[in-house]
Amino acid sequence: MIESSSRSAIYDDDIVSDELVDQFWELMRFPGNRQAFSIRSQTGRDLHLAHMANSIEAPTLLVWGDKDTSVLPSAALSFNERIKRSEILILTDVGHLPMLEAPVDIQAAIEQFLDESLNADHDP
Repeated sequence: MIESSSRSAIYDDDIVSDELVDQFWELMRFPGNRQAFSIRSQTGRDLHLAHMANSIEAPTLLVWGDKDTSVLPSAALSFNERIKRSEILILTDVGHLPMLEAPVDIQAAIEQFLDESLNADHDP
């Protein structure tokens, strides 16, 4: 089950190794994680709460994979429209777990975003 879920979430099958599946299994066994996963999987997407994104005022970086089938990239576009100070990065050939599939790109994007956000907050 863990391997199958990993393969559906991660676009690049080469990333899904026995070691990664074991890590996910260990995370699932961590106290409270199974219950949280069960609650999340039974909870529908509450679309009427989408307007709450309008209240986010902090600079926000939205990172998505263009091959994400769990939460489609159109959701990132919708969040970007609603969050005032958001920027969006959609990575090519990346699925639902961009931090595993493109860690170098994620790190560079976060560093640039933080640098720009911190500098913008200090501009007169």
